[in-house]
Amino acid sequence: LRLMFPLSVLVGNAFYHVSYRNHLPIASITPLEYVYFAIYGLILIAAIGSFLAGVQIKKDRFGSVKKTTTALKIIYPLVLITPLTWYVLTLISVF
Repeated sequence: LRLMFPLSVLVGNAFYHVSYRNHLPIASITPLEYVYFAIYGLILIAAIGSFLAGVQIKKDRFGSVKKTTTALKIIYPLVLITPLTWYVLTLISVF
């Protein structure tokens, strides 16, 4: 059940991404690409983290679950910051 939500968001986001790509001019596509790739990364991390936590709970490794969730709390913001930084650096290099 925990994996259904991230995967359904992934599928919906992919279709939305393709539909946007066909209707927007080229200049608008690049910023949207960074946003979509960040969303893909967040969904992937959520799905992997949910899967790992479920496996660790079944094996009664609650210390490992806490380490996994702490690692995800660190990785999640990095996934958000990386495309934003990449986009800003792209803008700076253009000008």
